[in-house]
Amino acid sequence: MARARGRKGGRQQKLPPQEIEIGRSLAADPKRSVTSICEHLGISRPTYHRYINLELNHTAENKR
Repeated sequence: MARARGRKGGRQQKLPPQEIEIGRSLAADPKRSVTSICEHLGISRPTYHRYINLELNHTAENKR
């Protein structure tokens, strides 16, 4: 019934796609630490790594 009303299940993502892109560009700089990137984005280290791993998994699936 919820889906019929246009609702999706699950929790919303912490970061919008624009913020993920900012994090990715910050991570490209070898002088930036993961801690400083997390502080800049306002997320925890596990959340940062979760987003990075999701991106790597999507990239690997697209190459198959």
